[in-house]
Amino acid sequence: MGCKTVEDGKWIVGSFVEEGFDKNNMVALQWDPSSMRICNEFIDKIIQLETVIDGIVHNDSVVNWPTFLLTEDNNEFTWQANVLVQVLLTERLMPLLEKSKSARVLLVSSRVHRLVKQFNLKKIDNDYNEKNYQPLNAHAASRFAQVLYAVGRARSLRNENTVTLNVCNPGMTFDQILHHLPLISALPARYILYPLLWYISKTEEDAIQTPLYCMLSSDIEGITGCYFADMQVEGLSDAVVNYDLQDELVACCMLKCGFKRNSDGKWIYTPKECN
Repeated sequence: MGCKTVEDGKWIVGSFVEEGFDKNNMVALQWDPSSMRICNEFIDKIIQLETVIDGIVHNDSVVNWPTFLLTEDNNEFTWQANVLVQVLLTERLMPLLEKSKSARVLLVSSRVHRLVKQFNLKKIDNDYNEKNYQPLNAHAASRFAQVLYAVGRARSLRNENTVTLNVCNPGMTFDQILHHLPLISALPARYILYPLLWYISKTEEDAIQTPLYCMLSSDIEGITGCYFADMQVEGLSDAVVNYDLQDELVACCMLKCGFKRNSDGKWIYTPKECN
């Protein structure tokens, strides 16, 4: 279990134990998406503790981060948290996923990725700065990149192993909408919008159904490179269905995370050569 601090993790483990879970099956480790170093330390410990992994759900993400922020790795925070560290975790644990008969990787994304009609990777490094940073644009671009990575990487993995890689939109709960769009709570807007939001939002139980379906259902055994919503495959946006862009995004993320291609064309983790 990855948490901001080990102390937070221990508290969460304790709450699970009170619900009847076995303490011996839960390990609290530090996880901080703003630091590739801490993320790599988390992964190193997972590799030490586990011999096989059956699935990964990437549900740790940033939504509409209000101000421009560079991480210690010199990446824009939303981009690193929503894209790079998820790629890093998936790819470094790929050898353990490959040992499973039918491992599944799921990126929990958002419908906001459909706002992106054109995507230029160069803008991520060159145009993301304090002057022109816009939270919604940064969020949408990162969600688009999640879908692009999942679809593109799944295409190449078909020839390497049986690991499936999909992405889903679970929908938003009422509390999430209020948290990420605080102006809605202002008077008099809430009297107009609250009834509508209650209608379109999901309960926490409803929101978890699509991720659970993607990870556990035998109905989608072997299905990979797809976008799911409401427990069914949803069509990809035209901007995502671009093989060249998919390959460019995958290569960019791999290099940023410390991977390089070997003579067989497979990505190998070589942290000293990280760009």
